[in-house]
Amino acid sequence: MEFTSLPVFREPLCIIESEHDGTLCIKDEVLDQIALLDKKLHIVTIVGLYRTGKSYLLNRIAGVNKGFPLGSTIKAQTKGIWAWCHPHPVYTDHVLVLLDSEGLGDVEKGDSNHDFWILALAVLLSSTLVYNIIGTFSEYDLEKLSFVTEISNYIRISAKGNGEGDTNYDQFFPMFILSMRDFSLTMINEDREITPDEYLEEFCLNVQEEKTDKERRYNKTRTSIRKYFKTRKCFTFDRPGSRTVLQALKEMDYVELSKDFLEDCDKFIKYIHEECPVKMVDNGCTVNGSMLATLVRSYVEAIRNGSVPCVEDALSTMAETENKKLLESCCEIYTREMGVILKLPTPDEQTLLDAHQQCMNKAADYFLEKYIYDKDKKFQMEAKVLEVYEKYKRENEVASVECCEKALQDLNAKMLEKLQKESYCRPGGYVEYMSDLNELQEKYMRLEGLGCKKEETLLKFLDRKHAERTTIEQADIKMTEKEEEVKKERNRADAEAREKVEIERHAEKSRVEFEEKIREKDKNCKQLEENIVAEITKIKDETDKVVEERVAKEKSKKEDKLLEELEKLNKQTRYLQQNLERQEREQQQMVHQITRLKAENNQYFYERQLLSRSREENSSRCSLS
Repeated sequence: MEFTSLPVFREPLCIIESEHDGTLCIKDEVLDQIALLDKKLHIVTIVGLYRTGKSYLLNRIAGVNKGFPLGSTIKAQTKGIWAWCHPHPVYTDHVLVLLDSEGLGDVEKGDSNHDFWILALAVLLSSTLVYNIIGTFSEYDLEKLSFVTEISNYIRISAKGNGEGDTNYDQFFPMFILSMRDFSLTMINEDREITPDEYLEEFCLNVQEEKTDKERRYNKTRTSIRKYFKTRKCFTFDRPGSRTVLQALKEMDYVELSKDFLEDCDKFIKYIHEECPVKMVDNGCTVNGSMLATLVRSYVEAIRNGSVPCVEDALSTMAETENKKLLESCCEIYTREMGVILKLPTPDEQTLLDAHQQCMNKAADYFLEKYIYDKDKKFQMEAKVLEVYEKYKRENEVASVECCEKALQDLNAKMLEKLQKESYCRPGGYVEYMSDLNELQEKYMRLEGLGCKKEETLLKFLDRKHAERTTIEQADIKMTEKEEEVKKERNRADAEAREKVEIERHAEKSRVEFEEKIREKDKNCKQLEENIVAEITKIKDETDKVVEERVAKEKSKKEDKLLEELEKLNKQTRYLQQNLERQEREQQQMVHQITRLKAENNQYFYERQLLSRSREENSSRCSLS
């Protein structure tokens, strides 16, 4: 057990000190050690007359010879209330707290009221109260318990009124064990052997019929004990040995003590270990070290202030303190469970809410198991846990945003690279930009594990992209318009070029056709000339032949006629020669005409070039304006 290194586990320490004037003082350094015990406590307190061996019994319960101081003289050894803690020998993870109280009836104090306050504290703090006496149960012993007849003067249950109306003391009183030391009587009643418990009920606490004041006084304390201590037990102990043995009891080995005494001790110790209950408050909640410390402080403070210790006030203070710690523990449980089952960011808010509800239920179960005296604190617990949930909710949202931003950053890298390279700064760039942006959104929405801020983060991302998108769109519009203008100008230039080419082609075709006609005409003229020459030659030859023949035959007769025919031929020759000269003149005119057409065509192209250059200069001036 992790607490066993505390000094209060090594030796008995005083937790409530009784000063010389009887004032009770708390030993905070010891009580703070007990407050660290977050375990169920079995609190066994022993009370009784001084010098009756109370400390020895506690040492035996602790399983040691030396612990609580023992005395062999008439001087009381224990002052106030001392505590000694041990791991419980039977119940795992429980602590056995042994409280040794100041002896009653100490002649040095001479104050019975002080004894009653010690008894009241013993009753309030313990789960088992052992009342230790020597010999048989006498009226003197009973007198020391007479404070129960005036219980409202020493213990109050309710904070309202003066305590006289309180009736449920039994709910807060511990188990009562009567320990009778050096008991030598034979347990026989009317020839019937009886048990110590029967002796307690039938002889020590027997109630007589009340007819006289004496009988009523006789019954008063016994009736109160029966009424307030619902669970009662009795143990008897034989003498451990001679007076010499008693004087050196703490030094004696067990084998040197009476066998009957040792057997009695074993029975008593076995019962204490196995049957003595855990300290509880009225709602069934077990008391731990912190709660015990609060109760001690509340009760002692009331006595020091001259008030009657009030159970309800003490429990309220204890509940307030413990429930505050419980709220913190519930929050720790909630936080621990959330840390186990939750991985941020959650896919959606419902997942976080389901985890919250599951962990809230565990925290609530722990609260209902541990709460003290005030069930309504559950609402405070839920409110406090809800604050932690809101923190998780904020952390979940932050984690979701971080994951979403990281995912968007990775997906946006391609677009950023294009932006840096100005890939979108061209006609049609906005269409490509929107296509990439839509592709980014589709990929982003297919991603899982981005959490509850997935859509919201995307919308914010798109909002941040709005200015960028608008800039690209406007640039695209301007560049598209400019491209359209350039395209129109290009088309116009292309049309003009095509027109020029067509004109040139047509002119070339005309020139070729004209040259073809010239060549054809030259060919025809040459052919005609050749034909005329041939014809003339032929005619001349024929004429010469005819002339020669006729000259030869009719030289004389037809000389005049031949001359006439020769004249005709000469005329024809002159005619043909004139035709040839006319054709040559026409050919020269055609050559002049072709030359003129070429000049006109060159002049036309020159004027077109001037017009095109003028339009380009006008377009440039418009763009600059």
